[in-house]
Amino acid sequence: MESHRIRKVEEAYKKEITQLLLFEARDPLLQSVRVTRVIFTPDLRLARIYYEADGPPARRKDVLKGLKRSRGFLKKELADRIKLRFMPELEFHYDETTQASLRVEELFRKLEEEKNKT
Repeated sequence: MESHRIRKVEEAYKKEITQLLLFEARDPLLQSVRVTRVIFTPDLRLARIYYEADGPPARRKDVLKGLKRSRGFLKKELADRIKLRFMPELEFHYDETTQASLRVEELFRKLEEEKNKT
């Protein structure tokens, strides 16, 4: 039952952070940032927020700086919108999942090409 509650909180945080970044954050570094998932620790005191951003890989550092600068704003807004006993700390992580799946697809495509050549 507890894990069901955590999943609901994770989904609520993902939705609200997405809304905040899309419509209320004014930092230009946060344009085109997508929240891919939110993972809480079992005690709900830490939220790991995974995101993706358009642009070159070098832009990741700038986006992370923008997210860290907006941490206070996000925490205040989230505390107003989602009632929890404790306001969790927010950690931001770039989500490598999409890049990894693209690399795997490329490897499969190359293997298929090699197979067709022989």
